[in-house]
Amino acid sequence: MLINKSDPTEPDQTISNPIEGNRQELEKPEGYGNDYSAHVCINLTPVAPNLYSMVYESPRGGIPGAQVHSFLNHLLRECRKANEAVYKVAHPAGIMERGAPVLVNALHTVDMNGKISDDFYSDLANGSLGRIELANYESVGLVWDQSAGLTEEKKIIVLRPQLDNLPANGVLESLKQAFTRGKQFNFEQAVIVFKDPSDTQHTVTVNTDDFTLTDNEKYVKKAFIVTPDVNHNGYGDIDEDIKLALYAAL
Repeated sequence: MLINKSDPTEPDQTISNPIEGNRQELEKPEGYGNDYSAHVCINLTPVAPNLYSMVYESPRGGIPGAQVHSFLNHLLRECRKANEAVYKVAHPAGIMERGAPVLVNALHTVDMNGKISDDFYSDLANGSLGRIELANYESVGLVWDQSAGLTEEKKIIVLRPQLDNLPANGVLESLKQAFTRGKQFNFEQAVIVFKDPSDTQHTVTVNTDDFTLTDNEKYVKKAFIVTPDVNHNGYGDIDEDIKLALYAAL
């Protein structure tokens, strides 16, 4: 699919030729916005229950993954709004009324979990690990007071390294072992706080079952695609060359 965004709030673009010393302002007409596109390719054959592979084009200044994520969920809401009867399903608890199952609304959402890039492994292994927070969501909504004003969001276990200067392979191996153990107790996510080799701190959320990232732009695996036409911010139709490049990447 092709996702487009028009942003009228952005300033007018200025182009320049430093060699000739020329500058030119490109003024947007009334009602126009700077246009951006993102080609999105989803394999409809699941790799696991409710899990599908996806790649998307993210050119410089284009539509980031967070906005692709937001739009996909918006699209699901619009589909339900236009077809409410189709989204009625039997109550999951099997509740019946007058011999017929009670129907409830089916609400669908999409999570985007990114494959981890080599930069993440390198920065983690060659930086310094601060702490790991493992999260368990199995008791979400559990009431902790009589007035039902306090409900549980998640359970957290905090892990901290006890050895300084762990070898590069030691950090990653320790993480994998901790995640494997965490999965046995339904700890679905891990928040990793660490500093990279330049001493910049990062906070990254990782899914413990498959070691994928949750909505993180910096450390999601990226690859360059080479196409004949790369000089447009936005497209009115799906570009055939970009489509084929994404098919190959998928």
